[in-house]
Amino acid sequence: MDAAVVGVPSRRWGESPLAVVVRAPGSELDEEAVLTHRREQLARFKVPTGVAFVVALPRNATGEVRRGEVRRRVMTATEEAGG
Repeated sequence: MDAAVVGVPSRRWGESPLAVVVRAPGSELDEEAVLTHRREQLARFKVPTGVAFVVALPRNATGEVRRGEVRRRVMTATEEAGG
């Protein structure tokens, strides 16, 4: 599993964390499993409010996740879905 957390707009908080996850091949990982695991590991305010599954995360030349690009893609997908 590969993942990143990005901030997305929230009416209640201004911005909330969203986990963006790449499932391992053959994995049946679902949103509840990700959130349950994070609840066990993080302070309540740091736990993502949702999970978005993607095929791959964009990376720069040194292999770091391009969080700005991840956020743009999530926001675009949300707008296209009408949310």
